[in-house]
Amino acid sequence: MCKNKPYSIQNEVQGMSELVQSFVQRISDSWRESVEKILQTSHVLVESEQQLSDTEFLDMVDQLPISQSTISKLLMIGKNSHLPNKVQYLPPHWTTIYEISQMDEQQIDKGIVEGFINPSSTKKEIDKFHQFFDTNVVVRSNVVDVVESTLGSITIPNDFDVDRIDDLQNDIRRLELTYGVKFHTDRTKKGMLSILRNRLSEQMGVWLEQRQKEYNKINLSFDDIQILEDSFNQLRGGLKYHKNNDGSFSVNDIKHRHHPYYGWTSENLYHFCRENMIICRWTQMKEIDKEGHIKHLVKLHCDGDSTKRNGVKKKLQRLLNRGNEESQKWSEWGLSVIVEGVD
Repeated sequence: MCKNKPYSIQNEVQGMSELVQSFVQRISDSWRESVEKILQTSHVLVESEQQLSDTEFLDMVDQLPISQSTISKLLMIGKNSHLPNKVQYLPPHWTTIYEISQMDEQQIDKGIVEGFINPSSTKKEIDKFHQFFDTNVVVRSNVVDVVESTLGSITIPNDFDVDRIDDLQNDIRRLELTYGVKFHTDRTKKGMLSILRNRLSEQMGVWLEQRQKEYNKINLSFDDIQILEDSFNQLRGGLKYHKNNDGSFSVNDIKHRHHPYYGWTSENLYHFCRENMIICRWTQMKEIDKEGHIKHLVKLHCDGDSTKRNGVKKKLQRLLNRGNEESQKWSEWGLSVIVEGVD
């Protein structure tokens, strides 16, 4: 493998004019300041996460001109204590520094020695180093270098029964213990992350489908639900009926004595819907079925892109901090089961 030369700044080059040296120094200082600013921002974020309550941290995040995904990555950078010691080798791009932050000290030092980590490194080069490091780990001995080999890889077919993934992982662990080998789990969205999310999505889909059978316990018809929605609308000031020519109330008016909800208040209607799990325009799942609402959010997290997943996680965190007792219970459960990883 062709290696890049480890990075260093050489000011004392024969024949270099003072003007050229001046520009080299100024540009180098500017570049290094850019890297340090990225690290400084990351450390401030980590400090804020440690000192603020969850609610305060979320309120702060809402005011920042940075996406939730970017903040998550900057937090990872700030939590790598080895990076500040290697400022001169880091590229001035936070996305690439984030990739480097996923490594331990041994990997970072080896990446520098091998020339993969330098001020001009790209994400593609870091990914290439990951592949090289994972399959060619050098173990030092007093006599020779022993290089670990890759025996092969495990491919999961599209029709794999995701309910058996735990059994597969347990069998792999037994092989590791028996033969002293190491299985490297692919935690990207193309590997184990995808399998675990697909399994959780299927589980939530089956549960939600069964849950729908529990809604509308008194089997109101479509027309009955329309009357219920119109009653909500009238009581909340969004709908008005004209009286008949003789001054009597229309049969659709809740003031008519034969109306099914005659004498009811908006609060009465709401409790009626909640007790019978009736979902309509005025009573949504998040109000009528807290458990169902959270499990619906978990499924959205599984099926959505990174933006939707960040949005779902933010909603769950807010419900945990600001919701009622039932919402807090299920949002805590939701945060514990969603599958997080490198997207």
